Amino acid sequence: MNDSIESSEVLVPIGKIRMELNDGVLTKVKILAPQGKPVKVARFQGNIKKLSSPMQKCVEWMLAYFNDIKQLPHNAEDLPLPLLDDNSFTSKVYKTLTKEIGPGKTISYGDLASLAGSDRAARAVGSAMKRNDLPIVIPCHRVVKNDGGLGNYSSYNGCITKE
Repeated sequence: MNDSIESSEVLVPIGKIRMELNDGVLTKVKILAPQGKPVKVARFQGNIKKLSSPMQKCVEWMLAYFNDIKQLPHNAEDLPLPLLDDNSFTSKVYKTLTKEIGPGKTISYGDLASLAGSDRAARAVGSAMKRNDLPIVIPCHRVVKNDGGLGNYSSYNGCITKE
């Protein structure tokens, strides 16, 4: 079977977001450095109607996220997301984070571990956040240290982007 890979980029205030679909499923979101002067309003350069329907949804979602987050469902359930293995701790963390922690809210690594069913797994939550291939969509930037500090962020420009 041939894999069908499609990618698209959206210019956003924090840089550029590259999204990749594999057989119509969102498999990668990458935050890249801005090229030139940063934009104030997120935009897609190109004809959105030439994209596949799943990619159109992803681009529209990302534009809404950066331009009008109040109109955005916080859990991204309408996007073509990969199926998560219900039994793994990482999957439980990702599902809990996307469903429970909406825009403008944060949660500590420890509290997220508890919500995901493992009170003493704060470090495992940190590892799951580091391995997140879908930043912004699975909002790892909303996870902070117990004292409210930012912690780490593995995407472009680290904690500056997270902030």
